[in-house]
Amino acid sequence: MPNNEVEERMRWISPILKGVLSIGQVVKVCPFSERTIKYWLADFREHGLEGLKNKDRAPHSCPWATPPETKEKIVELRSTYHIGGKKIFWKMEKQGYEVSEKTVNRILKLEYLVQ
Repeated sequence: MPNNEVEERMRWISPILKGVLSIGQVVKVCPFSERTIKYWLADFREHGLEGLKNKDRAPHSCPWATPPETKEKIVELRSTYHIGGKKIFWKMEKQGYEVSEKTVNRILKLEYLVQ
C-alpha cells in the first residue's frame, strides 16, 4: 500500500511508463479520471517525482491590491495634515494617484488612524 500521494500516483502511472498498459486500460480500473492520469504523466515526465507532489493552489498575490507606496502616502498625508479621507482622496487625485475614496478610508481604518 502506498504511504503518500506520490507513491499512490506513481503506482497508477508506472505501468503506463513501462509500456505494460495503455492509459485507457489503466483508466478502466483506476478511481481517477483519464485527464488526471494524463496530468500526472506530464508532471512526472517534466519534473520527476517532485511533479507528483500536491501543489499549493492558493494565489500568491492579489493583482488589484493597493500598492504599498500608495498606502504609505495615505498614512503620511494623514499624519502630516491631520485631514480626513475625502481630503486625502482629493490630494492623492491631484498628485496623480489612482485610488478611490473608499480605499483611502479603508486604509485609514486598518491603520487605526480614525476614531
